[in-house]
Amino acid sequence: MKKRILIIMLILGCGFINILYAQTPQPANPTVTTLNIEGITSNQAIVKGLITDEGGAPIKEKGICWNTSANPDINASHAQSDAPGENIQTTIVLLNPATEYHVRAYAINKEGFIGYGEDKVFTTSATIGSPSVTTIEAVSVTSESATVSGNVDSDGGSDIIEKGICWGMSSDPDMNTSCIQSNSPGNDIQIMITRLNSGTEYHFRAYATNSQGFTGYGADKYFVTSFVSGIPLVTTADVISVTSKSAVLGGNVDSDGGASIVSKGVCWNTLPNPDINNTYILSEAPGGTIQVTITELSPNAQYYFRAYTVNSNGQIGYGENKTFTTDSAPEIPSVTTGDVISVTPQSAVLGGSVGDSTVTEKGICWGTSPNPDINGSHVQSDAPGGEIQVTINGLNPETEYHFRAYAINSEKMVGYGEDKIFTTDSVTVNSLVCDIDRSGDCDLRDAILVLQVLVGIIPDDIDIDADVNGDGKIGIPELIHILKKLSE
Repeated sequence: MKKRILIIMLILGCGFINILYAQTPQPANPTVTTLNIEGITSNQAIVKGLITDEGGAPIKEKGICWNTSANPDINASHAQSDAPGENIQTTIVLLNPATEYHVRAYAINKEGFIGYGEDKVFTTSATIGSPSVTTIEAVSVTSESATVSGNVDSDGGSDIIEKGICWGMSSDPDMNTSCIQSNSPGNDIQIMITRLNSGTEYHFRAYATNSQGFTGYGADKYFVTSFVSGIPLVTTADVISVTSKSAVLGGNVDSDGGASIVSKGVCWNTLPNPDINNTYILSEAPGGTIQVTITELSPNAQYYFRAYTVNSNGQIGYGENKTFTTDSAPEIPSVTTGDVISVTPQSAVLGGSVGDSTVTEKGICWGTSPNPDINGSHVQSDAPGGEIQVTINGLNPETEYHFRAYAINSEKMVGYGEDKIFTTDSVTVNSLVCDIDRSGDCDLRDAILVLQVLVGIIPDDIDIDADVNGDGKIGIPELIHILKKLSE
C-alpha cells in the first residue's frame, strides 16, 4: 500500500514540474525591426530601429550592423545604440562616398540570443565640394543698371542654400565685396544691379553656396555702363585710417559732368551702397580731392562707404562701394601710484607707472580732497617709457595732500592709480632771523635792510641765511617776523 502511494506522488510531482516548466517563457531571439535611414551624406548616415520583443530576457545590447553586402551581422561593422527604451538609433560614420550599404538593426538579450531586423539599403552621396557655377554675359546695360545672370551646374554634393551675383570695380569679386542673392527658381541665377556710375567698368561673378559651407564661383565677366553727360564721375579711395570710433575716408572727382561741382563728400552706412539719403559728410579738401573724418562710430563694426559729388545741374555721382571695420575699443590705461619720493614744506616729488607706454599723456593729480583727477590740479610727466615722476611746488607747510598717478590714451580714456596721501614738512624758524645785520640785536635797522632787499637794493652787511622758512631768501616772511618781534 505504501509503495503505491509513493509511486502516485512521484507521478503527480513530475506532472507539476512539467506544468511549471511549460508556463515559464523560454529564452529566444529578440524580435527587431529596421526602420528608416536619414541624414545620408557622402560619409555618414543615421539608421533607426525598434525592438518589438525582448525574447524572454532583458536586452543587454542593441545597435546597427552595416556592410557592403546583404544581411550584415555583428561579425561585421556594427555600432551600439544608447537610445532609450526599445528604440534603436545610431549614426554610422567613416563611410565611402557614392557607395551602396546594407544595414540591419540588432538586439542581444542577457541569455545571449541575437535578433536582427530586415536588411535595408542606402547609397552615400558623392564627395562634397564646391558647387560648379557658370557666369552669363550681362544684358540690358544702361548708365546706372545692368541685368546679370548665371547658372548652378552642380551642388557639390550638398543642397544649395544661397546663390547670387558678386560685383565690383575690380576683377574676381567675391563674398567679401558687394553681393546680391538671387530668388530665381531652380538652378537659374538672375539679378539687376542698380545705382551704378555711368561710363564705368564693372566686374561680376555668379556664385552658389551649399549646406556644407562650400562656395563656388563662375568665371569673371565685366560690362561698361553707358556714359550719360551731366552725371559726375567719382572714385572712392581705400580707407585712409581707422580707429575704434572714427575713420578717415576719401576719393576723387574725376569728371564734373559738364557743370561746376557744388558739393562733394562721403556717404556711409552699415548697409552696402549708401547714398546721400543716408549719413553723409561734406569734404572741404581743395580741387577734386575728397577727404573727410567721420566720428562717433561703434567699435568692431563694419561700415560701407562711397565718395559722392553733386554738380550745379543737380546731378549726383557716386564712387564704388567700399567697406571697413572699426578697431576694437581700447582699454582704460592701467596706472599705479607710487610712494612719495621726497617732501619739503612747500614741495614734493611724486611718481608712479603706467602699463602701456604708448599713452598720449601721463602725470600726477593732487589736491586736499581724496581721489583728485585731471579736472583739478595736475602736472604732466616727461619721464621715459612707462615711468611717471613730477615735482609739485607751491604747497602749504604742514598740510595733508592726496595724489594719484594718471594716464590718457589716444581715445581720450583716462586711467588713474590708487589714491595716496602725504603731509608737507613744517617750517623751521631760524633763531637768528631778526639779526639781519649780524649786530646781535633785532631792531629797526634789520627791518630797513629787508625793505631794501624787497625794492632791489642788496646791502653788503646782511646775513642771507637769517630767513624764516629756510629757503635762503630775505623777503616778506622775514619782514613780518621782525615787525612782530619789535612789537613784543
